[in-house]
Amino acid sequence: MATAPRRTLRLAALALVVFATACRRPPDVTLRVAIASDLSPAFEALREGFTNESNVGLAYRFAPSDALLQEMQQGTSTPFDVLVTADAAHVGRLVSVGRCEELSRAFAGMASLVIVTSPRAPRIDAVASLADARYAHVAVMNPERSPFGRAAMQVITGLDVYEPLRNRLVYVDTARRALEQVRSGEVDAAIVPRVIVTEGDSLAVPADLYRPVEQVGVACTRDAKRREAAGRFLRYLQEGAGRARLEAYGFVFP
Repeated sequence: MATAPRRTLRLAALALVVFATACRRPPDVTLRVAIASDLSPAFEALREGFTNESNVGLAYRFAPSDALLQEMQQGTSTPFDVLVTADAAHVGRLVSVGRCEELSRAFAGMASLVIVTSPRAPRIDAVASLADARYAHVAVMNPERSPFGRAAMQVITGLDVYEPLRNRLVYVDTARRALEQVRSGEVDAAIVPRVIVTEGDSLAVPADLYRPVEQVGVACTRDAKRREAAGRFLRYLQEGAGRARLEAYGFVFP
């Protein structure tokens, strides 16, 4: 049974939490942010820090890059204030039709690749070992639709292991799907962006084996208040705590 002093301390701590919550101002504005789903873990992790620092709320919409592009091209105005994607070509298209602002474009780190292996397969210790017949199925993202898939194919062709892997490659639409297949044992290994791997062992793919996959953010609103808040969010991705959080998820800044 807790003593009276301990009960008093607990009640005081609870009162402080309630007071702090009651005194917290509602966000000045809530940004609608469209983010490629393969980047979601890092952005969920930095949401609270940015909101506390800026008093700007974040309403995320996670979806495949192609789906976000389609949503932003429809209608008479963009449904989002900010777009963050690893597919710079999509940003270029939206800028060209006036949906997003070229001058707001912000570099937010280069995504790194890793190889993860199924619990049923030998743990991989070198990228070239993917050619080993023990890795009967290897998942990569569809290179026709994903910059991460194109980067994975650069790794495979650059190491001259495409021929032994050609009939063993499994193409998927998202990094999350590739990771699910690895965890379930549907495939023996997968090449995925580091940002999606939040647990378990992985092998870092040397950066000199593929062209950098740049993460880009851009403002897509004409509202002055939202544009200012979008600029603060994009700067947060490049500096201080925001940048540190992205680096913790494998993003590299020069």
